[in-house]
Amino acid sequence: MPSFILTDNELSIVIDNTPYTVEREHPKFSEIISAVKEARWSDIPELISVAKALQVFGEGKVEVDEDEGVIRYEGRVLNNVLTNRILWMMNDGFNIDPFVKFVENLMSNPSKRAVDELYTFLEYGKLPITEDGYFLAYKRVRANYMDVYTGKINNSVGQYVTMERRMVDDRSEVTCSDGLHFCSLEYLKHFSGERVVILKINPRDVVSIPVDYNNTKGRCCGYEVVGEYKGLMTDPAFNKSVYLGSEDGSEDLDIDFEDQDDEGDVTQDYIEGYVSGHRDGRNRVEATFLEQDLLDDDTYDEDDYGRGYVDGYKDGKGHKARQYTN
Repeated sequence: MPSFILTDNELSIVIDNTPYTVEREHPKFSEIISAVKEARWSDIPELISVAKALQVFGEGKVEVDEDEGVIRYEGRVLNNVLTNRILWMMNDGFNIDPFVKFVENLMSNPSKRAVDELYTFLEYGKLPITEDGYFLAYKRVRANYMDVYTGKINNSVGQYVTMERRMVDDRSEVTCSDGLHFCSLEYLKHFSGERVVILKINPRDVVSIPVDYNNTKGRCCGYEVVGEYKGLMTDPAFNKSVYLGSEDGSEDLDIDFEDQDDEGDVTQDYIEGYVSGHRDGRNRVEATFLEQDLLDDDTYDEDDYGRGYVDGYKDGKGHKARQYTN
């Protein structure tokens, strides 16, 4: 009789003296749990196995090698992040056509380093791909849709922004440098800007993924602005692995949530304080606000501008790029 233990984060099960551990993030987790409840023990190893799950979805371009336990695209072994991406799409009921196009675009990226780094961004960001094999990401901009850093690049919906690839810094260890920036939802709370727009990016145009902030931001040489996001920074705009667009074929990504308070949200006062403090910190000027002063005045919890300034000043002195140069 198989035995199992189900916790908040994973399922541990032994079938025919073979142990399995399945994390909740596994795209087939709900089906595996149903099989456990219905005592369909023989189905569980196949649901757990990526290779067996993908056999019927190959469509000619995806080769499953059960002996080696790998999946290949046109003969090339896929990174596990891409394998998980296929499973995510399957769980949402999609075929793998968008994934095939995505990989074709990805493999046309001239930089192996950029391709390898993009895997980590996709893994952490959990952002959807489009039917034509691009992916969607976020970007903070000013109230007038101009970029935060220079104030010269128009990021209103419908704009296609490009720069020469050779002008984009390809060093992931350099966290603050030249390039067109994009990010995942997690990174939004670390950066200033009154609006958040949604970008459509060809994976071949990705140049580098800086290593700070858990690989949640990137630099590229081109993107299209396809929508505006108006929700809280804790509410993801996307809940599917593939974005299909509107029925008439046009993009429709003006995503809005009802206004509500959220402890994780960052106020405009905090953002303004952060930007000011970051600039002073980078320039090594005397700080306008000191954390101890705020604590002595017993206003630290209420003064969002002051808290933002202190955080920005510290980051500026340490040359962190968090809320200043995206």
